[in-house]
Amino acid sequence: MWARLAAHLKVEGERTVPTGTCPECDADVHVDTDADKGDTISCEECGTDLEVVGLDPVELDIVEEESLDDDDDDEEEF
Repeated sequence: MWARLAAHLKVEGERTVPTGTCPECDADVHVDTDADKGDTISCEECGTDLEVVGLDPVELDIVEEESLDDDDDDEEEF
């Protein structure tokens, strides 16, 4: 198990940091060791907001912005 996890870790200074790949620009994205599924982080290279969707290995997905049209359903029509 550690060998599989080690493949997705980078050594930064004296600590090991898990990394994922940005689906937008393919850059390595460092993820905090205490990150949970559903957390949102930003790619340092392209600035895309990413959601942590997997932890072993780290998987990232682009955060979808809610459409403004979705809010219209809650409004009452006169």
